[in-house]
Formats: sequence, structure tokens, C-alpha cells
Amino acid sequence: MRAGEETLRRSIAAATDGRTRARLRVDLAELLRTRDAMAARTEIDRALSEGGASAAVTAAALSFARALPAGERLTWLSGLTKPEGKTPSPQLVSALGDAQLGADLPRDAALTWLALARDERVPLHHRRAAARKAARLGQRLSPADAALAASTAAELSVGQSRRGPRPSPHDLPAAAPPAAKPADAEPVIPKSVFTIPNTAGVARDPFFPTRIIQAEVPKPATTNTAARSTVSLSCLVLKGLSGTPSNPLAMVNGRTMGRGEDAEIVTDCGRLLVHCVDITTNSAIVEVGGERRELRLRSDF
Repeated sequence: MRAGEETLRRSIAAATDGRTRARLRVDLAELLRTRDAMAARTEIDRALSEGGASAAVTAAALSFARALPAGERLTWLSGLTKPEGKTPSPQLVSALGDAQLGADLPRDAALTWLALARDERVPLHHRRAAARKAARLGQRLSPADAALAASTAAELSVGQSRRGPRPSPHDLPAAAPPAAKPADAEPVIPKSVFTIPNTAGVARDPFFPTRIIQAEVPKPATTNTAARSTVSLSCLVLKGLSGTPSNPLAMVNGRTMGRGEDAEIVTDCGRLLVHCVDITTNSAIVEVGGERRELRLRSDF
């Protein structure tokens, strides 16, 4: 395993692209995880700094955070969500709010989620989820904070996102916001629908009158999803088992996973999103695309 670490370190030193170095650092962190957890977390920090909050880096960071004690998890996530010059991952910011709530800091958690909800660079579904989390803490917040959380959740739930920064909770009065005036009914604009016929010559394109419209031939549905899942599972190999009885770990195709974790694994069949269902003394049960398989250790490992 030390030889693999040295190979990855040389590849990282030779790589000129930040995203490539970040991906290699995630792989190196997985190798270091069982032997040197602190060094592994340092590689995740560097991957986030060099390549940004990609899906692979975010998944690895969340996996490492779940294995930390509550206090260390809060401290580490606080640092991960403040990358210099880069937009933090909404998943990591939401996880920071969960860690703050777990440490009995409901106001810190609510403000973290509200900051995420106010960030218009973040996809709308992440902003809505953060606003709902903050609103559910209403009884544990001050009246001003609770009013801000409730109004933000209500506004985002109907998609009426407002441009510009939202006011701080300290700038709002403690009174509840005024009731919204009923909006005037908007006229219904009919949609123009152009349907391609099943036989030629039945319809005409209004923009190109001389154009001949070909009949649309229905394509037969394919049902090869199960076959693809079976082929993908055949590319997964259990290469080792480690960890402790209470926290077992399995190495699948060079990627270390814990029970209940998800990981993106590179195989001969391509990149696969693998979910580790369970780990026993000599096997690991994984799931890909809704299909499960038990991977057993080979005799030559």
C-alpha cells in the first residue's frame, strides 16, 4: 500500500490541472485513512483548495466528517466551508449546520442554513432545503430569527427569490411580518403546440411552408437496465477488509468504504456510484443501480 501512496504522490506532483490533483488527493486520502487519519484529512483539505467542491471531493469530505467525534466534526467542517476564493459546497454547508445543531447551537445552525438560503449562486433546491431546516428551529430561536427563517422558507417555497442580499436578523424588528396582499390574477396565455404527425403530408410548418414534414416513427423501448447493472457489478472486486468490529471497512477496487457509505469508484466498466450495504468478516454487500451483490475476498488477496 506504501508503493501506491508514493505513486499517487508522484502523480500529484506532476499534474498541472487543479481538478486532476484534487481527484488524485482524494484517492490518496482513501489509502491513508486507516493508517493516518490526520494526513488523510489534510489531503481532503488540499483537494478542496485546489480543485473546488467537486462531487468526488464533497463525497469524500462528508464520509470523513461522519467518522469524526462531534467536536472535531464541527471544527473541521467550519474550515472546509470557508475556502479562499471559491464557493463552498452546499452539501458541506448544510452538514456544518447539522454539526452545529448536534453541538446544541441552534442559532448558529439556523444562521448557517439561512446564509446558504440567501446565496443565489446555490441551486434553488439546496436553498429551499436549508430554509426549511432553519424554519423548523423556530421555537428555539429569538422572535426576529424565527420570523426571518419563516419568511425565507415561505418565499423560496413559491420560487419568488429576491435579488441582492437579505437583511441580517439583527436588522429586523421582533414583530411578525405584515400579511401579503392578494396578487391580481394574471391572464392565461395559451401555448402554441406543433405536433409531428405519424404520416407525411398531414401537417405543414407555418414558418417554412415548402418544408416536407417526415413522419415520426416511434422508437422501441429498450429494457437493458438490469443487464447494465449486472455488468457493472461484475467489475467490482473486494480487495481487502480492515477497520474494527464496530467500524469495519472494505476496500472495493482500491476505494475504502464504511458500512452505509456511498462512493464513486473507477472500474473497467466506467465510474460507478456504489453503496456499501453491509460488511461481514469475509465479504461486503454492495448495491449499484438498485441491484445488490455480495463481494467475497479472493483467495489470492
